[in-house]
Amino acid sequence: MYSAIVNASFAWCVQFLYDIANWMDITYESLNIWVFVVVHPLITMGLVLWVIKLRARLKRVQKIKKKDLVVVRVDPPAIQMP
Repeated sequence: MYSAIVNASFAWCVQFLYDIANWMDITYESLNIWVFVVVHPLITMGLVLWVIKLRARLKRVQKIKKKDLVVVRVDPPAIQMP
């Protein structure tokens, strides 16, 4: 069953690439190279750099919060008994 789902998904994706290649008036092979050799690695590198930037920002914010952290102890109010 799993194999059938994978094969059907692969066939759909290949047909989708053929349709896009025909629409762009290029070959399937050249579109495949553009997508998987050029575009996908660029997107992956961009996302990795974005994660690194966000982690650095998060560390900076955490350091600031640690400096400004003030612990205030508040005792619960006394219960008045009638």
